[in-house]
Amino acid sequence: MGEGDAKPSVFVAKPPHFFKVILEDSLREGKLMLPQKFVTRYGMDLTNLAHLKVHGEAWEIELTKCDGKVWLQKGWKEFAEHYSVACGHFLVFEYEGNCDFRVLIFDNSATEMDYPLKSKP
Repeated sequence: MGEGDAKPSVFVAKPPHFFKVILEDSLREGKLMLPQKFVTRYGMDLTNLAHLKVHGEAWEIELTKCDGKVWLQKGWKEFAEHYSVACGHFLVFEYEGNCDFRVLIFDNSATEMDYPLKSKP
């Protein structure tokens, strides 16, 4: 292997993050697909239940897996409605491991939203 053949070192974010721009279909269909590259790297770590944390409040969302793809599904619609997630919003997911994600939600002005408090049962 010659001097120019060496692969460059890469930085791997810890914890890993990904973002999703909310499109009309994810709201209409009531599910949000996780990025394929994230699923390839961390899919073996994912159980059937994800925990989305928004400023200390946790939501349980069931994951649906099919043909190597993974969606946030049962509970996603309620999560999106509670936080008034709309088409064009930008969500940043920080993966904390054990199927736990911290979530930041940005509205169409590219500003993080003011979050409503989750009502207690």
